[in-house]
Amino acid sequence: MSNTKTKLAFIFLLSSSLSAAAASTQGEADKIKTSIEKFIGNTPGVISVSPDGDNYKLIFDAKPLMKLGAAAGVEGDFTPLEISLGSNGDGKWQLSSQTPLKFNFAYSDILKYNVNTNTTKYEAVFDADNLVILKSSLDFNGIEYAQTLIDKATGSENYTQYKIGSFKGESNATVTAPGISDLKSKYSFSNSEQVVSIKAAGEVVAGSSPVSPFEINVKSADGFYITNGKGLRNKALLNLAAWFISHSNKEMIVKDQVALKALLKEALPVAENISGEGNFNKIEVASPIGPVSIAAFTLLVEMTGLTKQASLREAFTVDGLSIPPGMLPPWAQSMIFDGLKIDFQGSGLDLSTAFAAMIDKMDLSQNKPIPDADMTQLMMGVLPAEGAKVLINPSFIKSALYNLDYQGDMNVAITGPTSAKASISLKGMDDVIAKLQEASVTDPTAAQAMGPLIGAKGMAKTGADGKLTWEINFDPTSKAVTVNGIDVTKMTGP
Repeated sequence: MSNTKTKLAFIFLLSSSLSAAAASTQGEADKIKTSIEKFIGNTPGVISVSPDGDNYKLIFDAKPLMKLGAAAGVEGDFTPLEISLGSNGDGKWQLSSQTPLKFNFAYSDILKYNVNTNTTKYEAVFDADNLVILKSSLDFNGIEYAQTLIDKATGSENYTQYKIGSFKGESNATVTAPGISDLKSKYSFSNSEQVVSIKAAGEVVAGSSPVSPFEINVKSADGFYITNGKGLRNKALLNLAAWFISHSNKEMIVKDQVALKALLKEALPVAENISGEGNFNKIEVASPIGPVSIAAFTLLVEMTGLTKQASLREAFTVDGLSIPPGMLPPWAQSMIFDGLKIDFQGSGLDLSTAFAAMIDKMDLSQNKPIPDADMTQLMMGVLPAEGAKVLINPSFIKSALYNLDYQGDMNVAITGPTSAKASISLKGMDDVIAKLQEASVTDPTAAQAMGPLIGAKGMAKTGADGKLTWEINFDPTSKAVTVNGIDVTKMTGP
């Protein structure tokens, strides 16, 4: 899928400096070619633009780029990408492509890539003034991606293959200020399959251990991924990319670093915030230890850009987990979770001030663009005096026997935690202990697990519904940790 994303990114970049054109002429085609080369370089033969009725035909051919790496052992082939460009006359352009993606790449008998799609359809509307795709849709079918990595030391061949029946998506962007936009997109797939295998091959180099062969096959019936971006600095980022294309060596970069610093600051904070949510259904895994299945897996990522109150949140949920039969003793099988949610979040870091200061202080003519002492001071400034927040948002673990819920938060300053607390609740403790007690007759491991659980139950508060709760607090002054008001640090000794 990484090469599919590369294709889309290329379509975005190659049109990023186009302006409204008149009738389709070779003179205008040459101007379009020159503006595109600002972002991808001007290697002969890579880009060609020609009149095509009222539109323009753009062809991107990667083979000349491949030839540049031939001396280093790079070889490959790339079906030229053909894109139709049509001007709306108002600074906006219609883009369309139906070129199936066919790409293979090899490096020095160590790394091999191969990508193919049966059918490809991509359409977009591009705003040349703000350098942003306002609307896009894509429909890829029969996607196949294969990667082979050969480890000459161990004599092993690492092989990864992806197959996706269909991949569809659409995006919409709204310009909120010159060069800045908000973005919404949704991508969906069906019939996904991934194979990861390691095969022993060749001779093992002396001193290296041979690798045991194995194979894992992962299938997912369908799923989707939704992304949202607010305050994306799309124009500044593309202008930054164009600057690096025009400054192709260190001497040029150092000489013009004042301009680079201005462009870097213009791109801050990159985005106000970005979020992504994925959902993958009916996951089946065939592995050496047996079959594993998951009814649904969800993933959530939320983050700010390089802002003054930066934050990052990551969460995932597993529902309907099934592990291979016989992998665990019968009594333990029922204790393995079939549902799980983990939700972490951090907030309060001042990335805006730190990165702006780094840009001001860096001197690219030096071996260390930012001296160690300055870097240490800048990093300390990332954490404000009042500290940053680390959260465990409401999460859970559940099985056929129990339901465990937990959450917590901690405030961290340069000197260490200034506060911390957590709340845990459990329903089904008696069922768990009963299961362990029954199993302990024949399995000593079950008996060993009972002790800590009985101790934890003794410290819990019991609600009317039988649910056990533990309220945990940390006192930064005394360094004491209490559970439901009981100081447990005194139990562990000095």
